[in-house]
Amino acid sequence: MRNMDILITCHSVIPNTATDDSLAEEDFRVWSRGVYPTPKHCEMHVGSEDWQANPDNVSKFGELVGIQVHVVPDGGHNLPRSYVGAILDRWLGNIS
Repeated sequence: MRNMDILITCHSVIPNTATDDSLAEEDFRVWSRGVYPTPKHCEMHVGSEDWQANPDNVSKFGELVGIQVHVVPDGGHNLPRSYVGAILDRWLGNIS
């Protein structure tokens, strides 16, 4: 599997503290109380220059729900294929 060309796209919404609506505010309150269900094995990767997923907000969310966040230096919204490929190789190697 290491040589397969895999492209995975995930979508998530992290509340933007500058434009929170009531739903995002309630989500933030739930996450802040530590009652949000967290997957057993989960990581988030975000580019330091991501224009959609603010790295500061992603990092704060990760802290609230206990998920490790990796901020990729000089990375944008679409992380480099080589970076994502290395992550997939590591994860797929752990499930065999």
